[in-house]
This record gives sequence, C-alpha cells and structure tokens, in this order.
Amino acid sequence: MNPTIEMVANSLRDYEDILSAYFVGSYTHNLNPHDIDILLIVNRIDKERFRIFVETNFSADDFFFNDDSISCKVNNIEFDFAFLMLEQLEYRVQLILQNRLYAVHRNWCVGSWLPEGFIFDVENAQVIFERDLRAKRSMARLKAGKDAFKTNLMGEIRREILLKSKLKPGMRYYNSIARSDVYAALMRLINLQKGWDLTSFKHMSRAISTTEYVIILDRLMETSDEVFQEECKAVLQQLQ
Repeated sequence: MNPTIEMVANSLRDYEDILSAYFVGSYTHNLNPHDIDILLIVNRIDKERFRIFVETNFSADDFFFNDDSISCKVNNIEFDFAFLMLEQLEYRVQLILQNRLYAVHRNWCVGSWLPEGFIFDVENAQVIFERDLRAKRSMARLKAGKDAFKTNLMGEIRREILLKSKLKPGMRYYNSIARSDVYAALMRLINLQKGWDLTSFKHMSRAISTTEYVIILDRLMETSDEVFQEECKAVLQQLQ
C-alpha cells in the first residue's frame, strides 16, 4: 500500500466519531491509485471538525465540500471521505430490500447518484477498521438481498425508457432532456445486464465505449424524434 494512503487510513482511528471505515470505489479495483474513496460510518457528522482533523494530521489541502463528503489532497493523492450515519446505512439497506431505493439527483454527480453504485461499493468494500459491527451486519443483509433488487430495478428502468421515449412534437428542449434521461437509463440497463456493477456514469461510459453497445447508443442519438420511441422499443427487444 502507498505510504500516504496507509498513513491516512491508520490515522482515521484517532477520530472517535468514526464507527467503521472502508475503502470503496475505483481504488478497490486498482483503477486509479491516486483517487481514493473512503466510506466513513459515523455516529455524527461535523464536516468542519473533520476538515480540521484532516488538515492537522495529514497536511491536507485543496478542500472541496459536497453535501455528504469532503474531498482533499494529501501528497498529490486525492481523497474523498463520504460520511454516512449508521442509521442512514441501516435505512438505506432496508429500502433496497424493499425495492424502494431510487436514483437521486445530486449537484456533484453527472446523471444521478445510483443505488446500484452504492451496492457495488458495499459488495467490494475493503475494511480499514470496524469499531461497531452493526455496519458489518447491515452490509451482509444488503449482499444477501441485492440480486432481487437488481432484477426489480431492471424492470423499472425498462418502464422508464418506454415512458420517456415518447417525445413531444415541436418541443425541442423538452425532447432533449427526455433523450438524455433515456440514454442514461439505457446505460444503466446495459450495465446491470452485463453485470459490470460500475459505480457511476463516468465508469459506465468507459465500459460501454469498448463494447458493441456503443452502436446501439449511437444509433439512438441519430434517430429522429418522430420514430425515437419505436427505435427504443426495438433496442429493448434486442436487450432481452
């Protein structure tokens, strides 16, 4: 392990509000050794206090605050610390088991925050430390129920594509937004069917651009509004 990453991971034990800490995201698959995502299960969230802790202990700089995370650089390695209250984790897992967790618009995320990306992170999380085993138990419940959720999600995405692909004549801006939603939904559907389990549209785009599915998406982008829905139906039939 890189000495900087090891130093940061070990020092997190000194922050008493952290119940459990995990490496997640691309680092767990060796995709980018300079982009480190760490999930922190906490009993309270105080981002300013955590910023001071990181700045003092790691000599971190270049801070950026999102709604549920802090990003910074330590020795030219970018770290993203995502905070999740234990109760939030347990509730999110419950929603997944009930097929009730959906994509959410976030100002820092192109497309949407994706529940399947969260599942991917949990499935592949690497333990830094666990002071409270309730997070571990919740993650085990999620892993046991994820397949049923993904099957249901694929059905929901198909319905979304059929609904939004019916464009409205003469409404150029509306149709542009609807098309964007359809392209995003198709990428999610292909990703789920292929079992790639990638965490974001950035990674999905890279994966799809190396497969035959790029032809499908390119064809839809060139399809006129008048026949867009029929072409989408044909694509969904092809993806059976």
